[in-house]
Amino acid sequence: METIKTIFVRFLLLLAALAISSTGAYSQDWQLIEFPSYDHLTDVVMITADSGLVVTASGYCFRTSDRGKSWQKSEIIKNIRIEALYFEDSQNGWACGHLGSIFKTSDGGASWIDLSFDDKGAIFFDIEMKDALTGVAVGMRPLESNNFNGIAVRTVDGGKNWEKFEASGLAYSEIKQSRTKNKMYFMAMGRLNISNDDGKSWQSVATLEGTPARTFSIYGSTGIMAGPKGTLGYSNDSGRTWHNKDQDKEKTFLSSILLNSQYGYVAGSRGAMMVTIDGGINWTEEETPLELTILDMCFVDSYLFAVGSDGLIMYKEIRDKKPKD
Repeated sequence: METIKTIFVRFLLLLAALAISSTGAYSQDWQLIEFPSYDHLTDVVMITADSGLVVTASGYCFRTSDRGKSWQKSEIIKNIRIEALYFEDSQNGWACGHLGSIFKTSDGGASWIDLSFDDKGAIFFDIEMKDALTGVAVGMRPLESNNFNGIAVRTVDGGKNWEKFEASGLAYSEIKQSRTKNKMYFMAMGRLNISNDDGKSWQSVATLEGTPARTFSIYGSTGIMAGPKGTLGYSNDSGRTWHNKDQDKEKTFLSSILLNSQYGYVAGSRGAMMVTIDGGINWTEEETPLELTILDMCFVDSYLFAVGSDGLIMYKEIRDKKPKD
């Protein structure tokens, strides 16, 4: 039976869809996709503009090959929150989440192999693979003495074994690679850790005068970083130094993406979204169709996708507005 909240969200989605169809453009050209569940969508990976996957807070993966007109559902780990996806290609991917969960797929998400870390207290927020064998997962491992103790683990054998390495901060929220995969970055509260050797060793640098941030993105020498209380900043030296560009303290940013070295987005709670076209130096607000929390974004084939709470999934075509590198 549908809850009052579910019925209300369905009504809001219907109103937004009607507005889009009647005007042809709504909220900066964002188009809503009807999703078959009102679960929170925690991450999205689009292989092409039509084919991709989302994962949910209840442990499921949904796949589409027609840009959300239809979905195929598979179970990763039932009733356990999955936080992140990483795909090497259309078939081979990884997912991670709570209870030390790390899973691998070799059939595009139709089925999943359990390669979880042996500590069920670990919560993994993100995973990146350098290749089929080498990768790093990051998150936090609450302890009696510290509820935000960061944890990071590395594999060199395709997930058969995971080695925990020494913590160097609190609550690692995201891990990213450079486009050429010669660098890895993961963020702790107030610090950014950088590796040039596939995660064997790390250099730790302060960010935004130690201000906690939740999300970051690196594209070449350009970096953006954002978080709670309007925290927003940029880097023009591959993350070694950062400059504050704080916004409205009522905003909480949870996701960020650079489409190239100049064009990027940050997004978060209550539909908050901002865009830059000069590498993070200046930002403007962008309207979104619904005031739902945006948890992740991805970009492929000139299309930007965003997912979030209560089954929110939407996309927009960037077209000729995207500056060239």
